[in-house]
Amino acid sequence: MTSSFQMAELLRKMANLFNYCEVIAVSGDDLRVSVEIDGESEAASDFIPVITSSNDFEPLKIGDKVMVVVPDGEWSAAFVMGVIKRRSDVPGGASSTKYIKEFSDGARFDYDTQSKKMNLKLPEGSKLDLNVSGDVSVNAKNISLAETPTALGVVTGECVCAFTGAPHPQASTIVKAGLSFPTAEEGEG
Repeated sequence: MTSSFQMAELLRKMANLFNYCEVIAVSGDDLRVSVEIDGESEAASDFIPVITSSNDFEPLKIGDKVMVVVPDGEWSAAFVMGVIKRRSDVPGGASSTKYIKEFSDGARFDYDTQSKKMNLKLPEGSKLDLNVSGDVSVNAKNISLAETPTALGVVTGECVCAFTGAPHPQASTIVKAGLSFPTAEEGEG
């Protein structure tokens, strides 16, 4: 009798170890969720912790499909191991070399390790803040500060005034650029 009970208990624990669930509620701190076992709407869990990476945090949303680990079949010790992505969840343009992060408001960040290209797209009305305690350096072949530039370029103290032949007296004090131009001796080419 005892071995039959032990076998039944072992089978129960194994059957409950991994559960495919759906998030039905998210706690205020976004670190715990309540889930229901897929297809069993009457079987809702208490709030259980979500395992996350130490350097990345993505809050779960109601409706997310997740894998829940239930050690020893005890839901009081359960935790969410990760989100199970469906084909419909995969952002457009995804590939084996492209990391993509899309947000619910339409913001998108992607980086392609093959082409070495990074993109950041923010929705209408967004604001991007860069908070740097030191200097910001941008090294690029070309820099466009607007989609349709209205100016021909940045006037720096290195620019020569066409009228006086001296350094331009109205150089930008806000935008600074290190420019190198060929000298008369070096020519254009």
